Amino acid sequence: MNYFNISHYIPYHIVRGGKKRGGGITVWVHELGNSTLVNMDVSIIEYAVSGIKDKSPQFTVTVVYNPDFSHHDFLFKTLDQLLSMQSDRGILIGDFNVDLLSANANKQSTVVEYLNLMNSHRYFPCNPSLPTRVTDDGLSATLIT
Repeated sequence: MNYFNISHYIPYHIVRGGKKRGGGITVWVHELGNSTLVNMDVSIIEYAVSGIKDKSPQFTVTVVYNPDFSHHDFLFKTLDQLLSMQSDRGILIGDFNVDLLSANANKQSTVVEYLNLMNSHRYFPCNPSLPTRVTDDGLSATLIT
């Protein structure tokens, strides 16, 4: 099902089933990119992996959405599997719901595990220290990746 039509782009889209509002994931690839859908799933962690081959060597684009702050064990297991399958030239895009600025001791271990996992696959946060959200009073900040 196509919700949008973007000229010269191919959508790979899957909708989350069940009773939860919203959900699903889409990857748009330019038609000249000679792309194929490698894998998609929306069970707990939503992801899509697309292989793209143009004139240069193939690369993969992996899009991941973790809809819940509490599924980090499953998220990290899924990410490790997905990143292990990626080619050396890969792009990872996602909403992982990990707060890199968390001062909570339990959440700190999640942050360390996330960063170690990303580093083990040679991925590094584009914005490792600047908050993405600050409260109006300036007393609270988060960096949700």
